[in-house]
Amino acid sequence: MQIGILDNKDIVCAGFYSETGTLTIKGTYFLKLNANTRTVVVNSSKEFDLDFIAQNLTEREARKVGRKAANDKDVELFQFRLDQLVVDNVGGVFLVGEQFFVRQVVTTMRNPTTGAVTTRTDNYYFYNDIIAIRIGADGEILWSQKIPKRQKSVNDGGANSSYTFGVRNGQLLFVYNDSVENLNYTGKGPVARAELNSANGVVMLYAVSGSGEVKRQPVFGAKEVNVIIRPKVCEQISSSEFVLFGQRAKKQQFAILNIKD
Repeated sequence: MQIGILDNKDIVCAGFYSETGTLTIKGTYFLKLNANTRTVVVNSSKEFDLDFIAQNLTEREARKVGRKAANDKDVELFQFRLDQLVVDNVGGVFLVGEQFFVRQVVTTMRNPTTGAVTTRTDNYYFYNDIIAIRIGADGEILWSQKIPKRQKSVNDGGANSSYTFGVRNGQLLFVYNDSVENLNYTGKGPVARAELNSANGVVMLYAVSGSGEVKRQPVFGAKEVNVIIRPKVCEQISSSEFVLFGQRAKKQQFAILNIKD
């Protein structure tokens, strides 16, 4: 969970919960505490609906989710971490999370001539969908959105993966590296994986309004600037501006991204 302070000094606590362990999440919860009486005045939770969980999955993965639900088995989202809690101007909150995990592959090789055995360890970094959820001041979940993203890299710490986050006029803004194949993605079926070490990728701006409406817009292609942005070190510097940092080989470049209505 994360904690926020409202203008009247009341405390809000919100986050994800699971009924199976620590690697998955089943839904969200929300608490509000009165700063003066130190009592809980709102306490609510709600599990994710099946359509939300199955969004952006392949047909095979979606069928698997449906079968588990039909057999009364727990259906939860895998490896999502809570990144942001944003308090809105009416006492509710926005929650933002991202699917992230690392898989380690150890390869053992034997030299056919000397018989010597060597091992190699590779770390694969996966940064996938972003989820954005709005919870009202009364604890009701107003909407949930899953932002389609597939990023995979090896032995680089995920330097070009993840996203840059910002808020503008009640909108949640996300900037990240994506595949050009996702420009017209409709929310159904598999998402194309971003080419994080290629000049064929595109920097994507994804906006979620206060009412849950989404808008995707390409910012520029990696070929245009011959660098790949590193979202983790980019920053929002004003309500309408982001500083972007990109790098490719020995070339480094900064840019100002200006968001206009």
